[in-house]
Amino acid sequence: MKDHDDTEIHLSIRPNRDDHHHDQHLLRDVQAVNERITRALGPLPSGGLPVQSKRKPQLPRPVVPLTTPAPAPSDEDTPMQWKIAAAVTALATGSALAACGAGGETSTAVNRSPAAANEAPESVEMPPVKAVPQPAEDAETKRETAAEQAVSEPQLGPAIPAALLQRQILDLLRSFQTLEDLERRNVEKIFRVSLQRNPRMTEGYEYEATTTEGWNYSVSVDKLDRLDQPSTILIGLDHGVEPFTKQEPTYCTLEFEPIAKELVAMGYEQGVRAYNRGGKLTWGFGRDSLAERVGFGVGVIVYTVQPDVGAPRTCISGFDIGGGPAGE
Repeated sequence: MKDHDDTEIHLSIRPNRDDHHHDQHLLRDVQAVNERITRALGPLPSGGLPVQSKRKPQLPRPVVPLTTPAPAPSDEDTPMQWKIAAAVTALATGSALAACGAGGETSTAVNRSPAAANEAPESVEMPPVKAVPQPAEDAETKRETAAEQAVSEPQLGPAIPAALLQRQILDLLRSFQTLEDLERRNVEKIFRVSLQRNPRMTEGYEYEATTTEGWNYSVSVDKLDRLDQPSTILIGLDHGVEPFTKQEPTYCTLEFEPIAKELVAMGYEQGVRAYNRGGKLTWGFGRDSLAERVGFGVGVIVYTVQPDVGAPRTCISGFDIGGGPAGE
């Protein structure tokens, strides 16, 4: 492999410029928060949260008169306006008498006195509108809602020493010869575990466990690109920081310097400097397999622990491992 900086190593192996790996790290942080809340508050009730139907409030409606009372005539009204008002009154009276028919019933408008004619008609109160009941959800919709809201506790594997975990990670990085070595079978063989199906990914498998020192770690194999492309292996290590907080790391799961020397001894080329990806400091390593014409890239995410006594320690919080056609 020719001399290039760490960014060129990463891009030559992963031509897709989208940062899917950063999205996966954020997803794992959200999962850790959900699992911690579930352990503290307990799981959701069986069947999911109760669904409340939407109801319209029955607000009081204003009383609207059927007709608008005519305004009282002013001194400026002309005799012609009075004649127009008299003609309208005569037409209304004739229509009321015709509606009574031959039965001899008298219209209410005819019996009213001239003084009452200027009064406003009685208002009619509108009946309240009843709320329309919402249709009940069917059983299939309730089952789908409950399945989406259900939170399951992950099944952690047996605890192993951190030294054994470091040796397994180095054995995995040493085993890469073809792109098939990035798939789940090789990972399960190296770590001697069975990866479980990840329902959040189309083609994803994961395994979670702890070390005997009490540190959590996870191993996943996901199809972050197209399904016909090689898988990406993500290894996450605990550093004692609550997700989405500015808390400083409290301890070191794996130190960076010994693992970096092992990678160089395996034939991986280390980038000339670390780069910032998604707010995380990352060192890039690359190695080509000339016989197979493929290349492998490893992004090692690091952080710093400042002890009370002594020099700062550079530690590892994750590995981002992928592969593809070797760069020219």
